[in-house]
Amino acid sequence: MAERQKQIRQLEARLHEAVRNEEYEAAARYRDQIRELKEAQAQ
Repeated sequence: MAERQKQIRQLEARLHEAVRNEEYEAAARYRDQIRELKEAQAQ
């Protein structure tokens, strides 16, 4: 579970960087990956 949290934190950092660079398609992919990891974690 700690590994998943680390992945989520890394993806969140990439998402914020993508938004700052106006790379919205990349940001959407990171958002979706984060959502999937969080949903898997909740199960």
